[in-house]
Amino acid sequence: MKAIFCIWAVTALCFAPTAQASSCGTNKLCVPGDFPSPDGADFKMDLLSGNVNVDFGDLGGPSNGLGGFALNNFQPIHFHASPFSGGAGASVGTSALTYESINHYLIGSALIFGSTAEFYLGGTGTGTLVDIDGTKGDWSLSIPLYATWGNTLFNFGQVGLSTTQTYSYYGETYLNSDGDLAVDRIKHSISGQSMDYASGNAFLVGQAQINDPAFALNGVRVTFGIYGNDPVVSSVPEPAAIWSMLSGLGLLGVATRRRRRKFAAD
Repeated sequence: MKAIFCIWAVTALCFAPTAQASSCGTNKLCVPGDFPSPDGADFKMDLLSGNVNVDFGDLGGPSNGLGGFALNNFQPIHFHASPFSGGAGASVGTSALTYESINHYLIGSALIFGSTAEFYLGGTGTGTLVDIDGTKGDWSLSIPLYATWGNTLFNFGQVGLSTTQTYSYYGETYLNSDGDLAVDRIKHSISGQSMDYASGNAFLVGQAQINDPAFALNGVRVTFGIYGNDPVVSSVPEPAAIWSMLSGLGLLGVATRRRRRKFAAD
Protein backbone atom coordinates (compact mmCIF):
# COMPACT_ATOMS: atom_id res chain seq x y z
CA MET A 1 0.00 0.00 0.00
CA LYS A 2 2.86 2.40 0.84
CA ALA A 3 4.46 1.68 -2.52
CA ILE A 4 1.19 2.47 -4.33
CA PHE A 5 0.85 5.73 -2.41
CA CYS A 6 4.42 6.69 -3.25
CA ILE A 7 3.85 5.97 -6.95
CA TRP A 8 0.74 8.18 -6.89
CA ALA A 9 2.61 10.96 -5.09
CA VAL A 10 5.55 10.96 -7.50
CA THR A 11 3.23 10.94 -10.53
CA ALA A 12 1.12 13.78 -9.16
CA LEU A 13 4.16 15.91 -8.40
CA CYS A 14 5.75 15.36 -11.80
CA PHE A 15 2.62 16.09 -13.79
CA ALA A 16 1.34 18.99 -11.72
CA PRO A 17 1.18 22.28 -13.69
CA THR A 18 4.45 24.16 -13.53
CA ALA A 19 4.33 26.93 -10.94
CA GLN A 20 4.25 30.45 -12.29
CA ALA A 21 7.33 32.57 -11.93
CA SER A 22 7.30 34.70 -8.77
CA SER A 23 7.41 37.84 -10.91
CA CYS A 24 3.92 36.98 -12.17
CA GLY A 25 2.39 37.23 -8.70
CA THR A 26 -1.34 36.57 -8.92
CA ASN A 27 -1.58 37.17 -12.68
CA LYS A 28 -4.17 35.08 -14.50
CA LEU A 29 -1.67 34.61 -17.33
CA CYS A 30 2.08 34.30 -16.76
CA VAL A 31 4.26 35.20 -19.76
CA PRO A 32 6.40 33.36 -20.67
CA GLY A 33 6.04 30.98 -17.69
CA ASP A 34 2.75 29.45 -18.87
CA PHE A 35 4.29 28.66 -22.27
CA PRO A 36 6.96 26.07 -21.37
CA SER A 37 9.60 24.73 -23.74
CA PRO A 38 9.72 22.73 -25.88
CA ASP A 39 6.04 21.94 -26.46
CA GLY A 40 4.08 24.91 -25.16
CA ALA A 41 0.66 24.53 -23.53
CA ASP A 42 -3.04 24.04 -24.20
CA PHE A 43 -5.37 26.94 -23.49
CA LYS A 44 -8.97 27.98 -23.80
CA MET A 45 -10.39 31.43 -24.32
CA ASP A 46 -13.72 31.95 -22.58
CA LEU A 47 -15.92 34.28 -24.64
CA LEU A 48 -17.79 36.32 -22.04
CA SER A 49 -20.03 38.75 -23.92
CA GLY A 50 -20.19 40.61 -27.19
CA ASN A 51 -22.08 42.35 -29.92
CA VAL A 52 -22.41 41.99 -33.69
CA ASN A 53 -23.35 44.81 -36.04
CA VAL A 54 -24.83 43.90 -39.43
CA ASP A 55 -24.68 46.14 -42.50
CA PHE A 56 -23.85 46.02 -46.22
CA GLY A 57 -20.60 47.95 -45.98
CA ASP A 58 -20.14 50.62 -48.62
CA LEU A 59 -22.48 48.96 -51.11
CA GLY A 60 -24.98 51.77 -51.76
CA GLY A 61 -23.59 54.11 -49.10
CA PRO A 62 -24.53 54.44 -45.44
CA SER A 63 -28.19 53.49 -45.94
CA ASN A 64 -27.43 49.82 -45.51
CA GLY A 65 -27.03 49.56 -41.73
CA LEU A 66 -29.24 46.90 -40.16
CA GLY A 67 -28.29 47.47 -36.51
CA GLY A 68 -26.37 45.97 -33.61
CA PHE A 69 -27.34 42.77 -31.83
CA ALA A 70 -26.15 41.20 -28.57
CA LEU A 71 -24.30 37.89 -28.79
CA ASN A 72 -25.30 35.14 -26.35
CA ASN A 73 -24.77 31.44 -25.64
CA PHE A 74 -20.99 31.61 -25.97
CA GLN A 75 -18.75 28.55 -26.08
CA PRO A 76 -14.99 28.74 -25.31
CA ILE A 77 -12.33 28.45 -28.02
CA HIS A 78 -9.62 25.82 -27.39
CA PHE A 79 -6.15 26.13 -28.90
CA HIS A 80 -2.49 25.22 -28.48
CA ALA A 81 0.19 27.86 -27.87
CA SER A 82 3.89 27.42 -28.65
CA PRO A 83 6.70 28.70 -26.39
CA PHE A 84 7.60 32.34 -26.94
CA SER A 85 10.37 33.11 -29.43
CA GLY A 86 12.17 36.13 -30.80
CA GLY A 87 12.17 38.12 -27.57
CA ALA A 88 14.10 41.36 -27.27
CA GLY A 89 14.43 43.80 -24.40
CA ALA A 90 11.45 43.85 -22.06
CA SER A 91 9.39 41.84 -24.54
CA VAL A 92 9.48 38.05 -24.56
CA GLY A 93 8.48 37.74 -28.19
CA THR A 94 5.64 35.93 -29.93
CA SER A 95 3.74 32.70 -29.33
CA ALA A 96 2.09 30.89 -32.26
CA LEU A 97 -1.47 29.66 -31.70
CA THR A 98 -3.02 26.64 -33.42
CA TYR A 99 -6.68 25.64 -33.39
CA GLU A 100 -7.63 22.01 -33.88
CA SER A 101 -9.91 21.08 -36.75
CA ILE A 102 -13.50 21.43 -35.60
CA ASN A 103 -16.89 20.98 -37.23
CA HIS A 104 -19.87 23.30 -36.59
CA TYR A 105 -18.56 24.55 -33.24
CA LEU A 106 -21.06 27.14 -32.01
CA ILE A 107 -19.41 30.20 -30.44
CA GLY A 108 -22.41 32.51 -30.05
CA SER A 109 -25.87 33.45 -31.24
CA ALA A 110 -27.92 36.63 -31.69
CA LEU A 111 -31.59 37.38 -32.21
CA ILE A 112 -31.79 39.35 -35.48
CA PHE A 113 -35.19 40.59 -36.63
CA GLY A 114 -37.01 37.85 -34.74
CA SER A 115 -34.86 34.96 -36.01
CA THR A 116 -31.83 33.46 -34.29
CA ALA A 117 -28.51 33.77 -36.09
CA GLU A 118 -25.89 31.27 -34.96
CA PHE A 119 -22.18 31.92 -35.49
CA TYR A 120 -19.92 28.91 -35.50
CA LEU A 121 -16.43 27.73 -36.43
CA GLY A 122 -15.59 24.98 -38.90
CA GLY A 123 -12.09 23.92 -39.95
CA THR A 124 -8.72 24.99 -38.57
CA GLY A 125 -7.37 28.33 -37.43
CA THR A 126 -4.15 30.05 -36.39
CA GLY A 127 -3.05 33.11 -34.46
CA THR A 128 -0.37 34.80 -32.37
CA LEU A 129 0.10 36.32 -28.94
CA VAL A 130 2.64 39.16 -29.00
CA ASP A 131 3.91 40.30 -25.62
CA ILE A 132 4.08 44.08 -25.13
CA ASP A 133 5.84 44.70 -21.84
CA GLY A 134 5.38 41.64 -19.65
CA THR A 135 2.05 42.92 -18.26
CA LYS A 136 -0.11 42.86 -21.38
CA GLY A 137 -0.13 41.41 -24.88
CA ASP A 138 -1.98 41.46 -28.18
CA TRP A 139 -3.99 38.57 -29.62
CA SER A 140 -4.45 38.02 -33.32
CA LEU A 141 -6.69 35.11 -34.34
CA SER A 142 -7.73 33.85 -37.77
CA ILE A 143 -10.76 31.59 -37.59
CA PRO A 144 -13.10 29.99 -40.18
CA LEU A 145 -16.48 31.61 -39.51
CA TYR A 146 -19.96 30.56 -40.63
CA ALA A 147 -23.45 31.67 -39.67
CA THR A 148 -26.97 30.40 -40.10
CA TRP A 149 -29.99 32.69 -40.06
CA GLY A 150 -33.32 31.11 -40.78
CA ASN A 151 -32.66 28.67 -43.61
CA THR A 152 -29.70 30.65 -44.97
CA LEU A 153 -26.05 29.66 -44.55
CA PHE A 154 -23.39 32.39 -44.56
CA ASN A 155 -19.77 31.46 -45.26
CA PHE A 156 -17.52 34.32 -44.14
CA GLY A 157 -14.25 32.42 -44.73
CA GLN A 158 -11.20 33.05 -42.53
CA VAL A 159 -12.08 35.93 -40.18
CA GLY A 160 -9.56 37.83 -38.11
CA LEU A 161 -10.25 38.63 -34.46
CA SER A 162 -7.68 40.99 -32.98
CA THR A 163 -6.98 43.24 -30.02
CA THR A 164 -5.09 45.71 -32.24
CA GLN A 165 -7.49 46.45 -35.09
CA THR A 166 -10.11 49.15 -35.59
CA TYR A 167 -13.14 48.63 -37.87
CA SER A 168 -15.81 50.98 -39.16
CA TYR A 169 -19.48 50.16 -39.72
CA TYR A 170 -22.80 51.87 -40.45
CA GLY A 171 -25.57 52.28 -37.90
CA GLU A 172 -29.16 51.16 -38.12
CA THR A 173 -31.71 52.17 -40.73
CA TYR A 174 -34.97 53.09 -38.96
CA LEU A 175 -38.33 54.87 -39.27
CA ASN A 176 -38.44 58.42 -37.92
CA SER A 177 -41.36 60.06 -36.11
CA ASP A 178 -43.01 60.85 -39.45
CA GLY A 179 -42.88 57.25 -40.52
CA ASP A 180 -40.25 57.94 -43.14
CA LEU A 181 -37.19 55.79 -43.66
CA ALA A 182 -34.22 57.39 -41.93
CA VAL A 183 -30.61 56.35 -41.60
CA ASP A 184 -27.82 56.76 -39.13
CA ARG A 185 -25.31 58.39 -41.47
CA ILE A 186 -22.51 58.39 -38.93
CA LYS A 187 -19.77 55.89 -39.64
CA HIS A 188 -19.11 54.25 -36.29
CA SER A 189 -15.90 52.51 -35.28
CA ILE A 190 -14.85 49.83 -32.84
CA SER A 191 -11.34 49.06 -31.55
CA GLY A 192 -9.76 46.13 -29.75
CA GLN A 193 -8.05 46.29 -26.35
CA SER A 194 -4.88 44.42 -25.38
CA MET A 195 -5.05 41.50 -22.97
CA ASP A 196 -4.25 42.36 -19.36
CA TYR A 197 -2.26 39.45 -17.89
CA ALA A 198 -3.40 40.20 -14.34
CA SER A 199 -7.07 39.59 -15.15
CA GLY A 200 -6.73 37.64 -18.42
CA ASN A 201 -9.29 39.94 -20.03
CA ALA A 202 -9.13 41.16 -23.63
CA PHE A 203 -11.46 42.81 -26.14
CA LEU A 204 -11.25 41.40 -29.65
CA VAL A 205 -12.79 42.92 -32.77
CA GLY A 206 -13.30 41.48 -36.22
CA GLN A 207 -15.10 42.11 -39.48
CA ALA A 208 -16.11 39.95 -42.43
CA GLN A 209 -18.24 40.38 -45.53
CA ILE A 210 -19.86 38.01 -48.01
CA ASN A 211 -18.38 38.47 -51.48
CA ASP A 212 -20.35 36.17 -53.76
CA PRO A 213 -22.46 37.76 -56.54
CA ALA A 214 -24.45 34.53 -56.86
CA PHE A 215 -25.50 34.70 -53.21
CA ALA A 216 -28.92 36.27 -52.56
CA LEU A 217 -27.59 38.34 -49.63
CA ASN A 218 -24.24 39.20 -51.19
CA GLY A 219 -22.48 42.04 -49.41
CA VAL A 220 -23.75 41.27 -45.89
CA ARG A 221 -21.08 42.41 -43.45
CA VAL A 222 -20.71 41.57 -39.77
CA THR A 223 -18.58 43.52 -37.29
CA PHE A 224 -17.81 41.83 -33.98
CA GLY A 225 -16.77 43.09 -30.58
CA ILE A 226 -16.13 40.24 -28.12
CA TYR A 227 -14.84 40.24 -24.54
CA GLY A 228 -12.67 37.21 -23.82
CA ASN A 229 -10.78 35.76 -20.88
CA ASP A 230 -7.85 33.43 -21.45
CA PRO A 231 -7.06 30.99 -18.61
CA VAL A 232 -4.50 28.18 -18.82
CA VAL A 233 -5.99 24.72 -19.27
CA SER A 234 -2.91 22.54 -18.87
CA SER A 235 0.81 22.48 -19.50
CA VAL A 236 2.61 19.80 -21.48
CA PRO A 237 5.02 17.90 -19.16
CA GLU A 238 8.63 18.75 -19.87
CA PRO A 239 11.15 15.93 -20.59
CA ALA A 240 12.87 16.56 -17.25
CA ALA A 241 9.59 16.01 -15.42
CA ILE A 242 8.92 12.79 -17.31
CA TRP A 243 12.46 11.54 -16.59
CA SER A 244 12.03 12.36 -12.90
CA MET A 245 8.80 10.41 -12.80
CA LEU A 246 10.29 7.37 -14.53
CA SER A 247 13.35 7.47 -12.26
CA GLY A 248 11.11 7.66 -9.21
CA LEU A 249 9.02 4.73 -10.36
CA GLY A 250 12.20 2.74 -11.02
CA LEU A 251 13.51 3.37 -7.49
CA LEU A 252 10.13 2.42 -6.01
CA GLY A 253 10.24 -0.81 -8.01
CA VAL A 254 13.70 -1.66 -6.66
CA ALA A 255 12.59 -0.92 -3.10
CA THR A 256 9.51 -3.10 -3.49
CA ARG A 257 11.53 -6.06 -4.83
CA ARG A 258 14.01 -5.78 -1.93
CA ARG A 259 11.16 -5.73 0.58
CA ARG A 260 9.63 -8.86 -0.99
CA ARG A 261 13.01 -10.69 -0.85
CA LYS A 262 13.39 -9.76 2.80
CA PHE A 263 9.95 -11.09 3.65
CA ALA A 264 10.69 -14.32 1.74
CA ALA A 265 13.99 -14.79 3.67
CA ASP A 266 12.25 -14.29 7.00
